[in-house]
Amino acid sequence: MRPALVLERPGYRPRLEALIAQAQLVKASDDDLQALEPGVDPLETATAWAQRGPDLVVVTHGAAGSTAIVAGREPVRCAAPAVRVVDTVGAGDAFAAGLIAFLAEAAGLRPGACAQLDREALTRALRFAGLVAAITCTRRGADPPRRAELAAAAALDRPN
Repeated sequence: MRPALVLERPGYRPRLEALIAQAQLVKASDDDLQALEPGVDPLETATAWAQRGPDLVVVTHGAAGSTAIVAGREPVRCAAPAVRVVDTVGAGDAFAAGLIAFLAEAAGLRPGACAQLDREALTRALRFAGLVAAITCTRRGADPPRRAELAAAAALDRPN
């Protein structure tokens, strides 16, 4: 979302609401949700979206991690990996790509599949997407990691 470019355009909000109702997966940042609903807790907005149709709504909180919301269930929160940030360009897109890749492998992205994931699977999805975004932030430009880098980073994060 680019608030300066779209929020004041006629018809934007109704189109956005229609898209959300038809989506299986919606990802937004705290900043996106604050721009849409100033003064409203972003998780409150995301929970309302989850009740309108998406199987899964994910909210990113920058360095504070992310939250997964499935209608009628407790939100699942995951901390972000601690990294030395060089550049945040592309972090949101990297997170979204990591989330979609994880979900495609774990649930197949068929309608209803994401809503069937348990807390553990949702936590793993958020952790994986957060790792993709975190590694992206450790270098200049929108340069997401390759699978080998993710496997190496995940191995370092596992307890012995």
